[in-house]
Amino acid sequence: KLALDRKCRFLADCIAEHPWVRVTFFKKDHRKEGGAIVRREGSLASISAQDQWLCLEGQESISFHDILGLESPIFME
Repeated sequence: KLALDRKCRFLADCIAEHPWVRVTFFKKDHRKEGGAIVRREGSLASISAQDQWLCLEGQESISFHDILGLESPIFME
């Protein structure tokens, strides 16, 4: 979890570049108990370290608490 927190803070610092990101997260099913592990990818549109969410362009907001994995070429630089 500490590694994910560091990656989220790093992305917040790089938001002006709108880096490409692949996010793996747990998406709750609001109609029944449980949910699914989902993977989304795209350019980072916005991120709030304070409110703990991120949003890819044209997609829903994702809570930091639901994120299982983050990948991006920007982490390799």
